[in-house]
Amino acid sequence: MCSIEKLVMRIQNGEDEEAFVLLENKIKPLMHMMYYRHFYYCVELEDFIQEASFLLFYAAQKFDFQKGKSFLAYYRKSLKNYAIQLVRREHRESVVPEKYLCKYDISNIKFNISVEEEFLLKEEMPKYWHSLSAFEKAVFYFYTSGYSFEEIAEKSNKSVAAIKSAFHRCHKKFKLFYESIHKDKAY
Repeated sequence: MCSIEKLVMRIQNGEDEEAFVLLENKIKPLMHMMYYRHFYYCVELEDFIQEASFLLFYAAQKFDFQKGKSFLAYYRKSLKNYAIQLVRREHRESVVPEKYLCKYDISNIKFNISVEEEFLLKEEMPKYWHSLSAFEKAVFYFYTSGYSFEEIAEKSNKSVAAIKSAFHRCHKKFKLFYESIHKDKAY
């Protein structure tokens, strides 16, 4: 049996993929507890667990052992912040009409891209596409084709909340993908 900190070290060192699975199994009860502690209108349990797992991987890579805190306390705080952010976003969406909300548009990069970056993006885009689940690919395709979340939900027989969650996962994966290109380029 490995401690949580040892599993985090193995993840940071990139030693094996099994370390993340073991860590996720140890932390899953915390994920469930955090989901049931808050009331969400638009987030289903499976979506929350997937987002929490994504956050777990990100937190494990960014965790600094030099600060002297336990990883579990660090992750619990990160997950709590994420849960509160979800509640705030749901409240904002219920108060402000959707047409006035700024959409998270993956293609709307606010700064100039050099020719080299554009080439790297085109070359590496299949990796991003393969990182998406089949459902996320469908949501991404329909969204970029101009469909609204409601229309996509109707086409796929899913709730609007599930569509929005899938789209937000696409957005997060793209941000990580884009950051990894810059990190690889900075060598």
